[in-house]
Amino acid sequence: MSSPATSKSNYIKLLIIVSGAISAAAGLFALYGWTGDNHLFTALIEGAPRLHFLPAVSFVIAGVSVVLTVIKRKTPAVILSYLLILIAVFEILHFAVGHQAGIDGFAVIFGFEESEFHMTLIGSLAFLFVGLAIAARWRTKKRSAIVSGSFGAFSLACGLGTLLAYSSGYLEHMKWNPSTELSIPGAVAFLVLGVAIIAQSSHRQMNLRTDWKHFVPVVLLVVGLTLSFVMRHYFHAKDVVSVQNTVSIELRSLSKTIESEINDRLVANERMARRWAVHGGTERPEWEKDAKRLYRDYGGYQAVEWVDPDYKVRWIIPFEPNKRALGLDLGATPNRLWAVKKAKETRKSVVSEPITLV
Repeated sequence: MSSPATSKSNYIKLLIIVSGAISAAAGLFALYGWTGDNHLFTALIEGAPRLHFLPAVSFVIAGVSVVLTVIKRKTPAVILSYLLILIAVFEILHFAVGHQAGIDGFAVIFGFEESEFHMTLIGSLAFLFVGLAIAARWRTKKRSAIVSGSFGAFSLACGLGTLLAYSSGYLEHMKWNPSTELSIPGAVAFLVLGVAIIAQSSHRQMNLRTDWKHFVPVVLLVVGLTLSFVMRHYFHAKDVVSVQNTVSIELRSLSKTIESEINDRLVANERMARRWAVHGGTERPEWEKDAKRLYRDYGGYQAVEWVDPDYKVRWIIPFEPNKRALGLDLGATPNRLWAVKKAKETRKSVVSEPITLV
């Protein structure tokens, strides 16, 4: 019969293995999604940020490395953790000084755009801490367990904070910026990696017979700071949504106002046209009276003109500012010709592209 301590140890080991497997699975699913350009496997939700190629590979490495630590395969676990650290450092350098260290060459080899290949800065830092935590697993100093757990807390906080952000209902605004954006699969993987590393650190402290209670404040500090960072972005995104909604309402209102004013002008124009059609033409003084009324009552007109059957301008209101347009051939340019022909054929108002009158 196993002792309670042994049973607890076995549960912790199982938790670590499951967490590592989930991380590796998230990476493998994303890699499979990229091979077939399947958005579901790389993002889980349509329109959400996708888990890029390099972080997907890193999640596989991290997950396998975590599992190897449980089954006590030190050499491959350490090698993988150092590889993870190396990738993270290169990515941090890429953000810090634009130093790509040849990584973009791999993007070309695998047929990826740069925007589909790299990690974000927050992801690079989390992978760095995960790699350091896994590497610290094999150190025998008591303090290393606390440091390792703190690194795990950062990973957990990144994943948890991102998932909270996505669940807030502001999905399209939680990309934040290229430095902080995390995908949903990436957030889940960081969350379980953080759980695995914290559980591993707790297990080590049990074996080293240290007081695990000293570890709690460190975890809470890291989680609290990270969540504060996330919530800052959350409230910023909420403000952005509020501003966009306000602007959208104002634009819709303005659009309706403009549409209404244009319709009023079209109705007035067509009323003049119907009067012309009913009477078989309108005497020039009467037409000018109608045109002046139209020009006065509805702002925004440069001129009201009458065009003869040959598409030449014959009457103009107001005349003085636009007298150069007298005799202008509207059929001389394709844009004007199309508009006047269309109006003649349909007997309706036609809106042309912007033109210079004279």
